[in-house]
Amino acid sequence: MDCLDASKTRFSCRMFEKGTMSREDERAIIEAGMSAPSAMNRRPYDIIAIHDQSIYASLESEKPTLSLFKENPLSLLIVVDLGKNDKMEFYEQDASAVAENMLLAATALGYGSLWAGITEGSAFQAGLSKILGIPEGHKPVIFLSFGKKLEHKEVRASRYEEGKLHLERW
Repeated sequence: MDCLDASKTRFSCRMFEKGTMSREDERAIIEAGMSAPSAMNRRPYDIIAIHDQSIYASLESEKPTLSLFKENPLSLLIVVDLGKNDKMEFYEQDASAVAENMLLAATALGYGSLWAGITEGSAFQAGLSKILGIPEGHKPVIFLSFGKKLEHKEVRASRYEEGKLHLERW
């Protein structure tokens, strides 16, 4: 599947098959993320790959939707390094570019994916930091999960809206 098809067919999958993912596919997804653009090429992120399903049980009280991740063979947590930029700028944009590349790569490889939001300053964010041993000066910002889809959605109509495009000026 090419990138344009992946961008049009990806959806937030909430039902996954039990199973595994090959290390080759896992690496391809992560490599796609690490190929994302980054402001000033600082690449202010690290990625934690999670295969241990028991981690979710200790975090479910903070984010009940994590129960959707229990069957998935792979979750990826994008953590930003707050020391990479003295102006404290562009972390969210860089992490989001990494995440989008991973989501599209997973779609192209035939996997479903789900993005679980992490609210700034939330108990969930603090819990992730504590349980996963994230060092001081780093914070988790995006949590993704991947697996074989049990649900399949029809390709939706184009989301292109002429009225949202402004040429030269508003």
